[in-house]
Amino acid sequence: MEVDKCDNGNTEVESCYNEDIDEDNSDTENTEVDKCCGPGYATPMDAFLHGKREKLLYVICVQPNPEGYKSDILSTVDVNPKSKTYQQIIHTLPTGKINDEIHHSGWNTCSSCHGKKAHVRDKLILPCLGSDRVIIVETGKKPRSPSIHKIIDSSDMHKYNCASPHTSHCLANGDVMISTLGVNPFKSDFF
Repeated sequence: MEVDKCDNGNTEVESCYNEDIDEDNSDTENTEVDKCCGPGYATPMDAFLHGKREKLLYVICVQPNPEGYKSDILSTVDVNPKSKTYQQIIHTLPTGKINDEIHHSGWNTCSSCHGKKAHVRDKLILPCLGSDRVIIVETGKKPRSPSIHKIIDSSDMHKYNCASPHTSHCLANGDVMISTLGVNPFKSDFF
């Protein structure tokens, strides 16, 4: 039985992000957008019914000692039961700065962009509460070993009178909004 994942008559849909990873654990995971639907799923129930099991998890590891000498890291964990490295940390990406305190991360695009073919979920947004930086991680090219794509420095955030980035939110138009807590003299706002 063919399932119309996009509710538009198209049953030849390629899965987004969750293609099986080769047994050699190479970076061959599909990050292309579904041909009819764009990223994500139309509803949570659609994701529950049609979504495939994730193969990788990206886990934020915050350095608990702000006076230490280590930076926060983003760990990539293999959760593919068919993989030789199942349940292992397969990559770590240090932020490179002490006292970043990565907080609530999010994607550059998500199910809010469902139906928009041009959007691809390939960047992880890491707001850093302690340093006022935002780190953008490239996950699309090498999902098993992501790299830093860009860092928005604290001075850029301070130009908008904002500080302490807390949570990233992907918007339906493809933009990313980051809520900030604000610390005197900066205000709490959206960046």
